[in-house]
Amino acid sequence: MPGKGLHKYLSRFDDAMKLRGQLANEKPAADSGAEPEEFDAFRVFRIVGSVLLALFVRVFVCKYLSIFAPFLTLELGFMGLSKYFPKAEMKAQTTVLTTALLLSGIPAEVISRSMDTYRRMADVFADLCVYFFTFILSHQALLLYGDDSV
Repeated sequence: MPGKGLHKYLSRFDDAMKLRGQLANEKPAADSGAEPEEFDAFRVFRIVGSVLLALFVRVFVCKYLSIFAPFLTLELGFMGLSKYFPKAEMKAQTTVLTTALLLSGIPAEVISRSMDTYRRMADVFADLCVYFFTFILSHQALLLYGDDSV
C-alpha cells in the first residue's frame, strides 16, 4: 500500500505548510520583542496571595512548622478557586515544538493538554518564586530591625 503512506505524508506536509503560515503570521510580533505578559485578575490574586502568605508564615509560622506546607495548601486553594475566575483569553501559540510534535503523529489534543500542564506548572513556579522572595526579604527586614526571635 505505497499510496496510503504517500497520502499520509502529503497530509502531514499540508499540515506543516498550514502551521508554517500561522508561524509566519505570528513572526512579526515575536520579532518586535517580548510581548508584554498580561496580568489577569486571577494572576494578580495569586501574586498578592503568595506575598501575604509569605509575610504571615515568616512572622508567625516558621518558628514552629515548615514553610512549605502553607505554600502547598495555598496552591491547592488556588487550583480550586481558578474555576471561579474569568478565564483570560489564551491565544493558541504555535511553536516549532508544536509543529514537530504534530508532524511526528502526536494528536493535537495531547499536545494541547501537555501545554496546559506546562502553563500550570509555570504558574506554580512563579508563585513559588514570589513566595520565597517575599519570605527572604521579610526575614532580612526582621534581622535588620533587630528582631531577637529570629
